[in-house]
Amino acid sequence: MESDGSKIEEEEEEEEEEEEEEEEEKEEKEEEEEEEEEEEEEDRFNKILSPKHEELIAEKDKDIEEVRQSIQDGETIACDRSKTTASRERAREKVTEKRQQINSIEHERKELERELH
Repeated sequence: MESDGSKIEEEEEEEEEEEEEEEEEKEEKEEEEEEEEEEEEEDRFNKILSPKHEELIAEKDKDIEEVRQSIQDGETIACDRSKTTASRERAREKVTEKRQQINSIEHERKELERELH
């Protein structure tokens, strides 16, 4: 009789193990589906952001060009002997500020590039 009881216990244990395995497989499948959904959502998000990022990068390029032109104008004034010493000094200070501004804009642009790729 004990052997019958042992067989029943073994069968019950096997059934429990099978149920646990099925539950684990189900959970793994659900996790995979969730990951796929997240990836799809991220792809949709990136498709929306990509044009916006490209637009922002183009805007940064335009800003950089404008600041470079301003630097050239400032350098012209800074070197112009017909201007007062104070005017030339202010122009040099502005050129320094504009160079820092370009560095900042270029940094922002690089960040946008990284986010885009």
